[in-house]
Amino acid sequence: ALLRELVLARKESARLKAQVKEGGAGGLEESQASERWAPQPGGADEKKRTFSQKQIDQAKQQSSHNKAFEREMQYRDAITKLKRMVEQERKTSRSLKQQQAQLLQERT
Repeated sequence: ALLRELVLARKESARLKAQVKEGGAGGLEESQASERWAPQPGGADEKKRTFSQKQIDQAKQQSSHNKAFEREMQYRDAITKLKRMVEQERKTSRSLKQQQAQLLQERT
């Protein structure tokens, strides 16, 4: 039941983000309607729950992310992956040079 609720919350969050990107605030009535949860299919809880603006603001503050730190971590991960790729290519290059040297030596 909690997993289903989490999935519904994520879908609602994605829908709200898309709505904000498309048309800004979208009006007071739409924002109040979007605060309600959809009833869970087949569940005993058929009531719709509403959340006050204060509760929404508190949740946003608690879930705030340090975007600069996250961006820096993404850069570090990308650099690490690229360094590994470079090292792998260097190993491949060394082995190919060695094979070429052996072939040239066998010919003479």
